[in-house]
Amino acid sequence: SIFIPKNVSYIGEEIPFCFCDALKKIEVDKANPNYDSRNNSNCIIQTKKGVVLVGCMNTVIPTDPDVTSIAPAAFIACTGLEKITIPANITKIGKRAFFYCNNLKELSCLSPTPPTLEDTDVFSFIHESCVLCVPKGCKETYANAENWPFKYDDIVAIY
Repeated sequence: SIFIPKNVSYIGEEIPFCFCDALKKIEVDKANPNYDSRNNSNCIIQTKKGVVLVGCMNTVIPTDPDVTSIAPAAFIACTGLEKITIPANITKIGKRAFFYCNNLKELSCLSPTPPTLEDTDVFSFIHESCVLCVPKGCKETYANAENWPFKYDDIVAIY
């Protein structure tokens, strides 16, 4: 686990906790003005920008409308991550956000419109049989979305 104290003003971007594959819990001091881990989300959120900066194997991305994106490399090499839900409030996912999450077997996206992916490598090297779960009636939209690597047969419409 990791605890970010109230006086931390800069964590860095792109891979601050790369290869921390056993990281289960992330907590930020409630008095920290720069970062938070609202609703026990087990992630570090850049408070003013509403960006999920770092996640771990137990992250629950908040459905808070102020949280709108996932930073580049936020979950990079998080090999303990097996399942994650991207709520409808997330509109953008950064480069290599889920790169080398090779045990990610289920990715659920709750928005009828796929979040914008910054690059084609956002989901590179995830589990070979990872299933993308999307809202009913949106399977084709996700299959045709720019930079989304999931083939039509790997997408399940269940929400």
